[in-house]
Amino acid sequence: MLQQKKLWLEHKKLESEIVNKEWSYFSSEIEKVVTNYGELWENFLRTPIIQHTMYVCSFDDAFYKKIQFVKEFFPLEMAKEPLVGNPVVHEGFSHNTIHHLYHISQYMKTCNTDDFRSANSYVEWGGGFGNFARLTKLINPQATYTIIDLPIMNMLQHRYLSNILGEGNVHILERNQAPVVGKVNLASSTYYESNTINAEFFISTWALSETPVSVQEKVNEHNWFGANHGLFAMHCLPPPETFGLESSNLRSLLQKQNYSTQSIQLMNNQHVYMFK
Repeated sequence: MLQQKKLWLEHKKLESEIVNKEWSYFSSEIEKVVTNYGELWENFLRTPIIQHTMYVCSFDDAFYKKIQFVKEFFPLEMAKEPLVGNPVVHEGFSHNTIHHLYHISQYMKTCNTDDFRSANSYVEWGGGFGNFARLTKLINPQATYTIIDLPIMNMLQHRYLSNILGEGNVHILERNQAPVVGKVNLASSTYYESNTINAEFFISTWALSETPVSVQEKVNEHNWFGANHGLFAMHCLPPPETFGLESSNLRSLLQKQNYSTQSIQLMNNQHVYMFK
């Protein structure tokens, strides 16, 4: 609880350059969810703000096509959904979890490699409510996983992942503290630079393409936390569209790091993968 209070203080003094104006509004709505200890929290995966920003919940044709693709790489039992947050499910599966496994499967097929399964450490920029971290720890239980995110999102991730993995397996990083080996570590975007984060694999699904250019440049200066491999899903929008400047800059930075670009099948052409 003390660590949660520290994150709350970080959230309250968040400097304006950390977030775009869109995420300034989103974070204020997420605050209402994560600070609730009643019915709102018990059903948080059905709230409009969570479904709008980080949760795919349709059961359309794309959902079934993704399932067929994922089955080539993972047993479907892995996609069974925990009940925390009252997720929207069909026959025990959420589209959101299938969507995340689809990203990983696309990486594995495109790069023709098992690098994702075999990495010892991962860093994720913007972790949603923690589902990608949860799945990665299912795939690779011994790995060290670090999420860098807004303090309010760290609070959300801590509550969700502690329910799933056990509170002892989820660690909120203090300033100047290195990630704890074998655990899911939560690093605040207000002081992540002091945490000496290094990882073999970098993950970001849309979050980094919604992050201010100045912060993207800091990540680049940190040499992408030393990661030799990466899975990015992002906007593919030109300025002055919302997130157009950010997504264009991120694509340019990743191309210089020898990332390849691939369209995301079953989504429109405003979104792409970048893999390495």
